[in-house]
Amino acid sequence: MLRTDEILSTIEMLHAEHLDVRAVTLALNVEDCAAPSVDHVCRKLKNKILSRARRLVETCNRVGAKYGIPVVNKRLAISPASTILAGHGHAAAVQVARTLDAAAAECGVDFVGGFTALVHKGISSADAVVKRLSGRRVCRKCGATFHVESLPSRRGEACDRCGGELYQREDDRAETVRNRLRVYEEQTASLLDYYRARGILVRVDADRTVEEVLGAVDAAVASVAGGRQGRS
Repeated sequence: MLRTDEILSTIEMLHAEHLDVRAVTLALNVEDCAAPSVDHVCRKLKNKILSRARRLVETCNRVGAKYGIPVVNKRLAISPASTILAGHGHAAAVQVARTLDAAAAECGVDFVGGFTALVHKGISSADAVVKRLSGRRVCRKCGATFHVESLPSRRGEACDRCGGELYQREDDRAETVRNRLRVYEEQTASLLDYYRARGILVRVDADRTVEEVLGAVDAAVASVAGGRQGRS
C-alpha cells in the first residue's frame, strides 16, 4: 500500500517538477530486410517497421494517460543499416533513409535511431586528419598508444610503460588515411546532403580541443532540437 505522503510526493513531482518519461524506444533488428534489390529492401523495411511500430505511439499515450506521466519521445532504433545496404551502391543509402523517414512519419514516432540532430564532425582540411592519424604510434609489446606531437613517449621510439618498440600501424600511414578519407567522402556525400536538406545535420569543426568540440556539439543539438519543437 502506498502511504499518503508518497502519493502527495508523486503529485508534487508531476506538477511542480514536470515528471515525465523522457523516451520509449522500440528496437528492431532489420537484418532480415536484406534483399537482391534496394526497392525490395525498402519495401521489406517499411513493412517491418509498420507491422511492429504502428501502435507504439498509441500505446505510450495510453500508458501515460493511465498513470498520469507523459511519455515525451517515442522513437525507433534499428540495427545498422549497413548490413542491408551491402552491395547496393552509394545511392541506396538515401533511398533507405527516405524509407525510414516515411515509415516513422506514418507511425507517428518522433525519431528513428534516437537522434534529434545528426552532428557531422568535420575537419577544416584533409591534411589535419592525416596529420592527426598518421602521427599515432603503438607499442608492440603492451599496446600503449602515443602520438608524435600531442602525446609523445618520453623515451623516443620506446614505450614509456614497458620499453617496447613503438611502430606505426599500416592503416595509420598517410597514404592509407588519405584513401580512407576519399572513400568516406564518396560514400557519404549524398546521404549527408539528404539530412542537411532536412535541416537536421549540423557540421562541427573537430579540429579543436576536446572541450571546444563537445561544447559545439551540445550547441548544435540544442539548436536543432529547439527548431523542431518550434515547428511542432
